[in-house]
Amino acid sequence: MLLMGFMFWYLFCALRFLKDPAGDEEAWRAQYRSFAWAWKSGLLLCVLSWFWALVSSVGIVRQAQTKTDGGTRSAD
Repeated sequence: MLLMGFMFWYLFCALRFLKDPAGDEEAWRAQYRSFAWAWKSGLLLCVLSWFWALVSSVGIVRQAQTKTDGGTRSAD
């Protein structure tokens, strides 16, 4: 959600910059740089959630395999 929010804000600032022909590029960059923390933390949370989903999916698959084996595992 944070990454999406930052992207919407960035696009909003870019459209305002394009609409104003006398716009200052440094002022445009200053508008979205103050929210740089949003895309960084949003990306970090996204990576962490993907990793957590991977770990939990592997655990579910392993648990399902042991139930179909009758609760016994072979050392093959």
